[in-house]
Amino acid sequence: MMQILEFETTKTTELDMTRIAQMIDAGIDQIRKQTNSDCEVFVRLSSRSPKDAIYHLEEFPGLCKHKLKELENQEDMFSKLHAFYKASTEVLSVSSGLKATELMRKSSRIQGDLKMCLDVGETMNLIIREFVQFPVKNELRGFVNNGVFTALTQYNNLAFFPDHLETKEEVLQKVKEMMEQFIRAMEDVLSSFIVDIVLDNQGKAWVVEVNPFGELAGSCLFSWSKDRDVLIGDKEFEFRIAEEGPSLGFVRVSWILGCWKLLDLV
Repeated sequence: MMQILEFETTKTTELDMTRIAQMIDAGIDQIRKQTNSDCEVFVRLSSRSPKDAIYHLEEFPGLCKHKLKELENQEDMFSKLHAFYKASTEVLSVSSGLKATELMRKSSRIQGDLKMCLDVGETMNLIIREFVQFPVKNELRGFVNNGVFTALTQYNNLAFFPDHLETKEEVLQKVKEMMEQFIRAMEDVLSSFIVDIVLDNQGKAWVVEVNPFGELAGSCLFSWSKDRDVLIGDKEFEFRIAEEGPSLGFVRVSWILGCWKLLDLV
């Protein structure tokens, strides 16, 4: 279930975040009535989500430690990465407008998008969706070119989930069944796109968001330069998951912008 609210217009130059928080609370109430649940929600703009706000949340390091305690080998680097991944996903689920506006205030992505919106005089929408709980290993990215599902990859290129190898074919089958319907539904809108997908705790496939097909969207375990033939469909379909953990050096370089410091906390 989703609510879309007008968040910024060409006539508005200042935001009353209390008013926005109240609008979000109203959206949460409506979604909970529609789903007949006390679900939490995910809030984003029509451009991007506030996922970078996690680095500025006081509770985030503690949540990372809590998630690490749920895992068996707490000294293993990939367990720490797994805990970080779980925490960074869970912390974006909110149950109040106040918490949602905190994420937006602390997100450079959101502030940058709003500034651009004002600069070019475009309307920005605030989107409130039911937060669907899912194992982070089941976060995926798919590629569709000219109506053909060409490739699928795990979303996080640093994470290593050993049990992925056992469930790979089952996951692929569920995603292909969903994508067959989704591509048909999209054919009058977009024939080429990149789609983020999750499989929830019950194994149901959900579309998270759709991006234009091209190099502005990350390729995860693929490479736009090395694997272009696969991504555009000139080679056979591939589903890539990490079959072993990446090197420690690769992890250090990839997380140098802030994640590594947080991993030291756990």
